[in-house]
Amino acid sequence: MLNEFVKPMLCESLDVEKITQLQQDRWLVERKYDGERSLFFIDFQKGYFRIQNRYLFDKTKTYPEFNLSALKPFISQNVLSCVLDGELIAQSNSFNDFQRRSHLSNSFKIKIMKDKIPLKFVVFDILMLNDKPTTAMPLIARKLLLTEILKQHTNLLELSHFTSKNIRKFFDEIVADNGEGIVMKYFNSPYEFARSHNWLKIKRKETETFKVLGWNERSGRGNYGSLKTTNGDVGLLSHVNKEEYDRLIKEVGLDKIWVEAEFQEKTKTGKMRFPIFKRLEVR
Repeated sequence: MLNEFVKPMLCESLDVEKITQLQQDRWLVERKYDGERSLFFIDFQKGYFRIQNRYLFDKTKTYPEFNLSALKPFISQNVLSCVLDGELIAQSNSFNDFQRRSHLSNSFKIKIMKDKIPLKFVVFDILMLNDKPTTAMPLIARKLLLTEILKQHTNLLELSHFTSKNIRKFFDEIVADNGEGIVMKYFNSPYEFARSHNWLKIKRKETETFKVLGWNERSGRGNYGSLKTTNGDVGLLSHVNKEEYDRLIKEVGLDKIWVEAEFQEKTKTGKMRFPIFKRLEVR
């Protein structure tokens, strides 16, 4: 596994209102971190280290502060090799800060920015330990294993905290803390190299209405083109949306059309992140 590029286990999305349908004592709940999903491939004996993201790209050179020498003090001496799964985030917890690091490719700029925007690796799973796969173990057993082999919190490496408390209450606490959302994981689930209903994510969502400026058929953000608005593009999700837009253009004109969009949050420049079309409105 150390030399392989593997697809990490991914979450299915869940609406927050459906939490009550779950048998809550069967789920472990964690904060959803906002950075880059990453796998760390570590072999202290062979001097091998690699960082892979969820898209199977090698990102080792992008994050040079993470290496065998830097990580060894925070990992048990009994660990000869392992594969860790987690999220690379900015120590400031700012996604905008993280983006300034993650998109760099120039080695000189990377060297400068690694000190200006320090990162940490939040670990939430383990796929292999000492050349033995751990993916068939129940999630709760893998979690306990991580607590045995990793120091739980340092500036460079952090062990993700999990709980089995009231899920809705935990979600509300994360939103109040300006967090991205939560991830729920079935306590007895194995690690699957695919998207799975055994891991569920609930993201914080906001809604706002924006003035429509036109339609762009070439936009890749929607299956039926996108509405250009005063705050970026909002993709149309069905032909019904497009037909309604065309009808309103004829009946009331572009100047009176607004769109309600649901999005995760706004960037520092005020732009929507991950906008989703909700409905059209006439004003």
